[in-house]
Order: sequence, then C-alpha cells, then structure tokens
Amino acid sequence: MQFSMQTVLGLVTLLAFSDATHTCLDGYGCARYPANCGDTGQAACDIVVNWQADDADGIQFTTQAKTTGTNPRWLGIGFSEDKEMGQDDILICRQTDNQADVVLEHYWSVGPPNSTTKSIVKETASITADGLTNVVTAQDEGYVICNFTRAVMVPGKDHVYDLSKTTTADMMPFYYWFIGTGSVVSDAPQQHDVDPYISTAAIDYTATGEQMVEPGSSEEGSDSHEAASNIMASMMLLVVMTCLAIYLH
Repeated sequence: MQFSMQTVLGLVTLLAFSDATHTCLDGYGCARYPANCGDTGQAACDIVVNWQADDADGIQFTTQAKTTGTNPRWLGIGFSEDKEMGQDDILICRQTDNQADVVLEHYWSVGPPNSTTKSIVKETASITADGLTNVVTAQDEGYVICNFTRAVMVPGKDHVYDLSKTTTADMMPFYYWFIGTGSVVSDAPQQHDVDPYISTAAIDYTATGEQMVEPGSSEEGSDSHEAASNIMASMMLLVVMTCLAIYLH
C-alpha cells in the first residue's frame, strides 16, 4: 500500500498528538480553549485546533475535542464573514453513534445572521469534491481527532469559502473562525452545548502561533466588517462637515 506525501505528513502529525500533549504545536497556527490549556501545570484542553499551510494551496488541520459524558461528540470549525451563525462554511469531526469510529463531514449553516431559524445542513457532495483530502481520524486518551487537508479554495463551490480572501480596504484576513462542540444523536450533530468559541479577529491561515478565541454568542453581535465600514464612513462625513463649516465661516 502506498501513501501520498501529504497523507504521510498527516499520519506523522496525528502520531505527534498521541504523545499526551493535546495542545498547540510549534510552527503551526493554533486555537485552543481554555486559555493556556495543555501547558505545564495547566488543565487539559477541551478543544484544540492546529493548522499549517502547505505548498499546494492547501491547509493541513488537526482538530481535537475532549469527549465528555456517555454520548458521542463532535467538534466543528466554522468559517464566517462575521461573528454570528448563519451562512457559514462548517467542518465537523464527530464520533459515530456507537463511538467506534470518527468521521469528517462538511456542513452549511442555513439562515441569515440574526435570524431565529438557524440550522446546519450536511452538504450532499463528497468531502473530496468539497476540497477535503488526506483524512485520518482517531480516538486517543479521551479525545476525538481528525487530521485532514482542506483546499484554500474550490472553484464553483459557493459553500466552500476561499480562505485567501481579504478585506477590500486594507487587505486583511476576511473570515472569522468558530470552534464549537456538542453531542451526536442518530449520527447527527446536535446544537452546541455552549456558545461556540470565536476568534477575536479574522484569521490569516498562513500565520503561525496561537490565535486567540473567546466564548461568544452565535445569536448576537454585529457584522464586524460592516461595523468597520460604518465607522470609516462616519469619520469621513465628520471631516467633510468640519471642512464645510470652516469654508462657510
């Protein structure tokens, strides 16, 4: 049996996580919760996501979630234009009903932000068609783990966000990242147990080091890109009004 180089790297990364670390890896981008979890003298992480851009327009991810209770569990990563649920590209790593296996699935968050009717719908295309390859899954020391490569973009796939997209004004990263976890019933992820953890800023997938996440509400908040635009417009209006007042005076 032969493995691609990316698959071999995925297996090596997965083995690295089996060394009872379950925390951030050097040289990777990382988001974890609680803060400083997994460090010497600190509590174990409830969730941890590591990623690294490769040389083939892909991102290698390793996601881990602590299993709790008797029900199977899931861990999801959502890519969002704002800090609210709705119209989000979501990857879910979950245990099967009998907790004997782990699978990776692609979902889409239905419903506009601030709506009262939000849900997630599993994408019907194969995960390979949605840009997910080199999938390796495991259960280790109370964690459910998925290692995989996600294409930065997939042409023609509106529900696979282009993670290289930047803001028009200042070329900054465009997408915020959500990390949530919950139980699985009848092989279907249930609503997250608590509000998902949200990146404090849009994330550059090529950056290394820890990216901060904080508990947030997926039901409230504002579109941060729109808010920034509104602030800029207000400042420009103030400048124009000031100049006009000086001119008329």
